[in-house]
Amino acid sequence: MVYYHVTPAKNVASILRRGLIPKGAGSRGGYSPALKHTTHIYLWTSLKSAYFFMDEMSEYHEEPHKLAVLEVTVPQSTRLYADPEMGLDLSDGGFIRGVISPANVKLLDVVSVNEPGLPTVMERKYPRGVE
Repeated sequence: MVYYHVTPAKNVASILRRGLIPKGAGSRGGYSPALKHTTHIYLWTSLKSAYFFMDEMSEYHEEPHKLAVLEVTVPQSTRLYADPEMGLDLSDGGFIRGVISPANVKLLDVVSVNEPGLPTVMERKYPRGVE
């Protein structure tokens, strides 16, 4: 299964070297205070959901910064859990428990957020009428 993970761009080199490791297992992770669970890795079911998440979470970080979208491949048998505290149902994304090997992670995109004068990530990636 292919999913997408959002992380600060400064974490990419470490993730590509070590893999995705839940924060409670020795990772620096934790982009959003809304993502409270330190034993989970949050994944999105589509790029559109990942970009939407970037816009939603940018309110927690008002300063300009860069976020990366990673493509993550996990075995078909991997269970994706819904997170009702985040208002997530499984059609948008959820979380897994465990570690994802660096061999299963690929950098797809790096996006600037909260840059003065820039439209939202969704407006840039999905202009009106483009799906």
